[in-house]
Amino acid sequence: MGQTPSFGSVDSSHPTLTWCGGTVSPPGCSAGPQTSVTGNLAAATCGNSRCESFSLTVGPANSGDVVSISISWSDPLNDFDLHVFNAAGEEIATSATGAPGSSEHVTIPAVAGMYAVKALFYTVAADNYTGTAQLQAGPPPRTASYVTGGITFSPNVTVKAPVASADGEPSNRTDFQGNAYVSGIRGVPAGEDLWFFDMKASSAPYDGELCRPHAQG
Repeated sequence: MGQTPSFGSVDSSHPTLTWCGGTVSPPGCSAGPQTSVTGNLAAATCGNSRCESFSLTVGPANSGDVVSISISWSDPLNDFDLHVFNAAGEEIATSATGAPGSSEHVTIPAVAGMYAVKALFYTVAADNYTGTAQLQAGPPPRTASYVTGGITFSPNVTVKAPVASADGEPSNRTDFQGNAYVSGIRGVPAGEDLWFFDMKASSAPYDGELCRPHAQG
């Protein structure tokens, strides 16, 4: 049981390739569906779970081209994972989104060479999959816009809790509105301090230069 076929190639002359997986015997992807469950639900790998490996050769391609690789199956309650390794055995792409779903997909640069496309049977009951590799044109190059001159920075502002001698291990986050949050650990048992900078342009206390921290606790 395994893939049908077990190897193939894509290049500029033959950009698309498909194969069947999880089958007992050819022909077709409907023959002999398989059942298998990973041996480690928390950290499934091909070392502790059933995997099928398809040998993919990427041939000559245009500069900037990519290879789109996917596996798909019929029952969305089943869960296959997709892993791609280069010739050195290094994992270069993975897709493992979990059920419900019926496909996994990755994209890699179309660098000529040999690749192992592995389908991991995470939780699969009576199903098989179809693998596809397609050579495609990559995204067009982007043109950068540069700003010269006129860039200024606001002065530094120290944030420190009134009763603390110092805060350590600072961290900062920014939300979808651009508001800034800065935190620092005060230590045990004092806990952690948090400050907020209002960066909403429509807000009355708008603080575009990050000069007025608001202590949050």
